[in-house]
Amino acid sequence: MKKIGSVKLGDGMPAVCVPVMGKDFSELKHSLEAAGQVPHDVVELRMDSLEQAQSKGMVRKALSLAREVLPQMNLLYTFRTAEEGGEQEISEDRYFTMLGEAVESGLADAVDIEFYKDCDKISGMIEKAKKQKVFVILSSHDFQKTPPREELINRLITMRDLGADAAKIACMPENDEDVFTLMGATAEVKRRFPDQLLITMAMGGRGTLSRIGGETDGSCLTFGCAEKASAPGQMNAGDLRKILESIHSAVQKV
Repeated sequence: MKKIGSVKLGDGMPAVCVPVMGKDFSELKHSLEAAGQVPHDVVELRMDSLEQAQSKGMVRKALSLAREVLPQMNLLYTFRTAEEGGEQEISEDRYFTMLGEAVESGLADAVDIEFYKDCDKISGMIEKAKKQKVFVILSSHDFQKTPPREELINRLITMRDLGADAAKIACMPENDEDVFTLMGATAEVKRRFPDQLLITMAMGGRGTLSRIGGETDGSCLTFGCAEKASAPGQMNAGDLRKILESIHSAVQKV
């Protein structure tokens, strides 16, 4: 079974990931400390929130701070680009350079790679990550709409074919039916490829069901916040964990 650090994924109740953000290292430290106070399985370092993130040496410095504050955590490195809802514009070359620094640092258990990048660069980075035993999430975000079911299915399968340890899609529902479209697509891909880890969520308040329903549709990781949400619709991690535990208990009785 695949793991991010010590956390096994894909077995029953979805794991909870808490994002940490800060425009400088003081804010980032505060966010890390707050994350330590709520239930979590994984902490996501949102590198793009740091104003000086693209400066030389900042990747290792930020990862080192995270390890200093929460030494036992399972750590996911993410630089979410502006095109996919992040805080900063970045050139593709710099994006992959920083990813490589995270992979080679020995400090990150997992990295997020955006799906709509150069395919050869993605493949090369996945190969590098596997050599370093770093877990890879391939991700795609759509803040405007929810793609059709077949497109969602094809996108998740393509991520699988590229070698992603987990395939992630987050999208914005325009109506309640969009939420069920995403969850249905997730369940279909999980049926076809039972061993493939999937992470899917519909954003905004309307998408709440998708954030708590992973045990039934096959999504293995969900996101909850300690303080500031990194995407629309994120619940408090403590409240999220309680709901997931209640669902898990009910599912076990079926």
